[in-house]
Amino acid sequence: MSALLVIIFLLIFIFMVSPKFLPTLSNKLMQLIIQSSPKELQLKEELKTLMCELRSIHMVNEFPKYARTERKINKIKSEVNALAQTRKGAQLKVTLGLNVAFHSLEAVIFIFLIFTFRHDPVVIFPAEWLSPLGSVISFPTSVYGAVSVPLWIMVCRSALRQLASVASHH
Repeated sequence: MSALLVIIFLLIFIFMVSPKFLPTLSNKLMQLIIQSSPKELQLKEELKTLMCELRSIHMVNEFPKYARTERKINKIKSEVNALAQTRKGAQLKVTLGLNVAFHSLEAVIFIFLIFTFRHDPVVIFPAEWLSPLGSVISFPTSVYGAVSVPLWIMVCRSALRQLASVASHH
């Protein structure tokens, strides 16, 4: 069962480290899936053109033309912002979906491991080493001196959290 010991440790390590990379992965996925709409791109081009035009208009000498152009720019900016908000809402939904999927996968894997190997000890120590807590540590394996899968998962998670805490403070 030493293979189970290592497999569980590696799975816990992967599931504790990977959330650090999930936002980067999510952003790359967003760039591929959710892009600016053709209308948004067209409005941005129009906005650039109008901004260049506005710079060429003398504000004092051609005030009516300057004001009309400025109103057009403001209108287009508000349309671009509305389209960007819609796109950001879609990106938020996808990011949330990825997070839920990731944590659901983690839960399913660990539930599977716990139920599949609930009666198999991960490692067996001499009974006297675990003397006062032997039955609690071995639950549900019924092997006195054994370390069960649920306990091993809790030990690995706790140890890796402590290690991450120490590493982040240095």
